[in-house]
Amino acid sequence: MEFKFFTKILFFIYISSLSMFIQANVPGDSGYPLDTVVLPYLDVPVCWEDMNNDEYLRTKVKDAITGSWEKYSQLKFTGWEKCPKYVDRESFQGIRIGVKDQGAHTKGLGVRMIGKKNGMVLNFTMRKWNSACPAIHGRENCVTWIAIHEFGHALAFAHEQNRVDKPSSCKKGSQGTDGNVVFTKWDKDSIMNYCAPNYNGHGKLSPIDILTLQTYYGRIPTYNVNSGILYIEVLQVSGVNYEISMDNKEDKNLFVYSSRIALAQGESSKPAVFDESTGILTLPLVKVIDSAGHVISLYSAEMEHHPERKALTLKSSNQIEPVPTDN
Repeated sequence: MEFKFFTKILFFIYISSLSMFIQANVPGDSGYPLDTVVLPYLDVPVCWEDMNNDEYLRTKVKDAITGSWEKYSQLKFTGWEKCPKYVDRESFQGIRIGVKDQGAHTKGLGVRMIGKKNGMVLNFTMRKWNSACPAIHGRENCVTWIAIHEFGHALAFAHEQNRVDKPSSCKKGSQGTDGNVVFTKWDKDSIMNYCAPNYNGHGKLSPIDILTLQTYYGRIPTYNVNSGILYIEVLQVSGVNYEISMDNKEDKNLFVYSSRIALAQGESSKPAVFDESTGILTLPLVKVIDSAGHVISLYSAEMEHHPERKALTLKSSNQIEPVPTDN
C-alpha cells in the first residue's frame, strides 16, 4: 500500500540516530542575542515621533529595513506613520522612532524598548554626532546603515564585540547590554559588530546575521532536547503548508505524531519539505533548544522514507555554524 505522509491515525518515524540533535553544548553567557527579550510577534508596528524631518530619508530608512531584516525573515514592519500621542508604553506596542542630532541608539534591546517614547533615536543631519561619516560614505548611506544596526537592537540582538570569545584583533570595547546565547562562531562581518571591516556592514546583513534572524523570526522547526518534541511550524507537501509536532518520549529513536495535523498559519523562511514522489523529508534548518528554551545549536537534515517499515531513517545531517568551544 502506498505510504501517505499525512494520515488521520498515528504513525511512526524512525530515525537511526539522534546525534544531530544532542551534540550541542550549553550556551555561553555573553554575546548576541538576548533571547529573553526577543519580540513575541512577527508583525511589528513602527511610527515616527515627529514628521517634521526629511521625508526622503524616512522613506529610505523604511526601504532599508524592508530590504534587510524583513526580507530574510517572516517579520513585517508596518505603519511608518506619525506616532499616536504618548500615554504609556501599552498605548503603542511597536517601535517609536525619534529623529535628533545626537548619537543613534535604542532604549534597551527587544521588548525592553517597545512602546517607549523615542525608544529608537536616529540622526538624519549628523552635524553634532558622527559628522565624519557623511563625508566618507554619504549621508544617505550613513543614515540607512545605522538604522539597520539599530533595528537589530530592536530585535534583541546585542553588539557582537561584546562576546567574550572575540579575537584579540577586535579592539572595540563592549557597549550596551550583553546577549545571553551563543550558538554560532564570532562574526566579524556582522552588522552588529563595531569591529566589522566595513562600517556597519555597509548596510548588508552577514550570512550569520541572517541565520540568527531566521532562528528567532523565521518560523523554522524546533527540537526540544528535554521534552523530545519536534515541532514543525511549516511543512510543505505538494504545495500545501501544514503544521505538525511529534515526540520521542517513549523511544529516543522513534518519533510519534503527538497532535493532529493542521494547516499552517503563514509561511517559513526555511520550511520543511516532504517529497511524496521520493519519500524524502528535508529539514533545511532546525533549531535545537534546551529545557529553558535557549537555542543551543542549529542543524539541517534529510530523512528517507521506507514504506515497508512505515518509517523514516536519517539520510544525512549537518550542524550549521558549530557551537563555539573554549579551545
